[in-house]
Amino acid sequence: MSIYLGFKKHIKSVVCFVLYYSGLLNFIIYLWKIFKKKHVAVILFYHGFKNQKDWFLSPKMNIESFEKQMRYIRNRYNIITVDDLVDSVKNGNDFDRPSIIISFDDGYRDNYDLAFKILEKNNIPAVIFLTTGLIESLNAPWIESIAYALQNTEKESVILPDLFGNSPIDISTNKKKRDLWQMLFEKLHYLEHEQKIALVADTLNRIGANQSYYRVMLSWGEIQIMSKKRVSFGSHTVTHPNLNKMQIQNAMNEIEESKKTIEKELNQAVSIFAIPNGKTEDFNEVLREYCKKIGFEGVVTTNFGYVTSKSDPYNLPRVSFPAPISQFSFELARLFLKSKNN
Repeated sequence: MSIYLGFKKHIKSVVCFVLYYSGLLNFIIYLWKIFKKKHVAVILFYHGFKNQKDWFLSPKMNIESFEKQMRYIRNRYNIITVDDLVDSVKNGNDFDRPSIIISFDDGYRDNYDLAFKILEKNNIPAVIFLTTGLIESLNAPWIESIAYALQNTEKESVILPDLFGNSPIDISTNKKKRDLWQMLFEKLHYLEHEQKIALVADTLNRIGANQSYYRVMLSWGEIQIMSKKRVSFGSHTVTHPNLNKMQIQNAMNEIEESKKTIEKELNQAVSIFAIPNGKTEDFNEVLREYCKKIGFEGVVTTNFGYVTSKSDPYNLPRVSFPAPISQFSFELARLFLKSKNN
């Protein structure tokens, strides 16, 4: 089975390569835009970035790949702001061109150091969803903190009794560190909030090297600079918890306090909220109604799909595609081509 899947993946890569570099995909897109009168919108989402020479245990996108993607969509699609998207959906207006929104989650410093220069150079608007309690601090989302600890620890093994028993876990190579990191994500992700916080703290303490790194999240000064250059900001809670795994009032506080903090720092309204993790099981209707009540105009998820004039503005899907430009262009075009407006 694994051989079959590997072969299938290889064939798909070859097809994507041929379609992109032959120009055939561009021709298909050109004809499709001429003959189709009503279109949909796609919200792309990203997280962190790195230079080609850098290595991180947690996955980050090469900034060169991001730049290729931005140049590609700039020349072929209509890039709009998230506010434009929500206005169209709320008013029931169809998109007259295939439209794209660029979004980033969490608020990593590399969004400013690396991605912002590319957005500015290509005159591309974007929205960054901020985890406000981490801004301008040496902290990071819990899974990123574990990645850093594993990447920088001098230990070659670790015992995590509350998670995996009393047997030592080998972390002597980068591959074994990444394997443990993935195991920890799967083990901790859907635990009740308080239990997860305690286990994360214990895990970091046992691995070591958890608080000695430079600032990986944005500062308010960097955010203010970007806010003047076509980058808007949305709420992504205070501490990036799983909202469905905590008491409802605490979840509401996470949402509202994040909104208030951004509004205070930027002196402007915050109208969009991004659900941490973003899947259906990570949110509920009580919190969705609460978002409406406190003034959000839209809520974005990470459920796969596109946006039409009939979409629910408080349940907007987003997508993330492979980095190689041939595969990225193919997957993006395929989503647009198979879309329906009703």
